[in-house]
Formats: sequence, C-alpha cells, structure tokens
Amino acid sequence: MTVHPRSEGHRDGEHDGTRIDPVDALSPKVLDILGGAVLSGASLVRPDGRPLNLFGVLAKHPLLLGPFTALSRMFANDCLLPIRAREIVILRIAWRCRGVYSFGQHTIIARRVGFTDAEIATLAEAGVAALWSDEEGDLIRLADDLCDNDRVTDATWSRLAARWSEPELIELSMLGGLYRMAVGFMNSVGLQPEPDAPLWPDGHEPAPWP
Repeated sequence: MTVHPRSEGHRDGEHDGTRIDPVDALSPKVLDILGGAVLSGASLVRPDGRPLNLFGVLAKHPLLLGPFTALSRMFANDCLLPIRAREIVILRIAWRCRGVYSFGQHTIIARRVGFTDAEIATLAEAGVAALWSDEEGDLIRLADDLCDNDRVTDATWSRLAARWSEPELIELSMLGGLYRMAVGFMNSVGLQPEPDAPLWPDGHEPAPWP
C-alpha cells in the first residue's frame, strides 16, 4: 500500500475549506514565543517563506500558541515514551478523528523513524492488524478507546499497566487527549494539508463528515 501526496484542491473529508487563514509570516513576537523558527529539528517555515499552516493560524493567538507549543515540544523532545509508541498513538488518533493534517505530518515523522507504508496504512483501518506486536496493538486500542468512550477501558488499561510505568501511562493518556483536542481544532478551522505532505493511505480515507 502506498501513501499518496496531496492532490490539488483536496479537502479533509467534506470540509467547507479554510475558515481561518494562516498569517503570511511569523512576527518577531511569535518567533520569540516559539523560540525560533525550528521546532524539534523541523522548520516551522516552508521553503517559500510562509509558516506551516498550523503555526500560521495559531500565530493569530500568541497567548495560546506558547502553552500549546510547550506541550507539543515536551512530547517531541522529552517524552518518556519511545518514538514508535508515540507515533502509533498519534497516527491512530488522527485517522479516527479525520485529521488529515496531523496524519500527513506524522506520516513524514513515522517514515523517518522506520515505519513502513504498510504499517502506516493499517493505522488507517478498523481493528488491529496482525503485523503489530501485542504491546503495539494495545497502543492502538488505547487510541480507539479514547475515541469511542473518552476513557481507556479496564481491559486495555490492565494490559498497558503490565508494560508501562505510571508516568508513561500518564503520557499515553495525555498524548491521546492532546491530539484529539488538536485535531478537533484543526478540522474546525479548516486547516489545509501542507503542499507536499502525504494524505490518507490509498483506499483508507475515513468516513465522511456527518
């Protein structure tokens, strides 16, 4: 299975399009809040000089931008969880919440740390594919539980608690919640994928908006 790049005119599900336009450039104040134009080793500015869409929109609310970026940076740089575990949860949450922006950006990260396109594709389909280990399958179930019930089920939690420490369980729960919140925000403002970012894996688009 392949993950296709963005096609011209794509909209996430049945979006009505962009609702809040990103700024064209990051102001000195915003750059100071961000600590520069690089976050976790990745540039926040595209080659054409425009900021990434997410930060271009959040730049319109600097007071919110700072705490959001600090929490995101913590999960990117100082997370107790292995990168692979983190990306499994994020990609699954993004698919379940129809967050094409997050799914595309984290497809790039996942590939960089060794995920195959087949693994990424199975995170965009129902159930837990056989290629995942039992531990990884429970991470997928955690994401599904949060999306289905707003709570990790007792059965899933019991298995996770046998593997992960309490601080790691806190991170897993908070990570899932953070990306559910972030994807809801991105979908609501009509955030568009970056020009060269991947979209959904072929044939794995989530159900349309109700």
